[in-house]
Amino acid sequence: MQDVGAFRVVGENVGVGGSEAGLHSAFMHSPGHRANILSKDYTQVGIGVAFGGGRTWVAEVFRKPAPAAKKPSTSTKTLHLGSRGASVKRLQRILHVHPTGYFGPVTRSRLKEWQHAHHLKATGNLNRITRTKMHF
Repeated sequence: MQDVGAFRVVGENVGVGGSEAGLHSAFMHSPGHRANILSKDYTQVGIGVAFGGGRTWVAEVFRKPAPAAKKPSTSTKTLHLGSRGASVKRLQRILHVHPTGYFGPVTRSRLKEWQHAHHLKATGNLNRITRTKMHF
């Protein structure tokens, strides 16, 4: 479900009358309400209707959602013996290993120690579970 406040454009029509058809006719003959109904700026609409005492209440809410926030790009690839690159350097800095960018035996040994100390299965591979616990 999207956040109600996450919108780019929003509009609303509210009315009370004897019937849905009568309310729709009133909305279409009101320049502001008609503009909301026909606007190409909106991509979503929500309509609420209530009946009581011989009357009909209608609320129409129009909106165009804001684009979803982009999540930071993080690789979910498992790093292991022989891996290379910037992610390996980042891991090495966290583990206080000289950041060469090559996942060698020293990096693997330090990672196993880190996993053991944090009550994880000491595989020596940087997998999803270790990444999450490490806030990597």
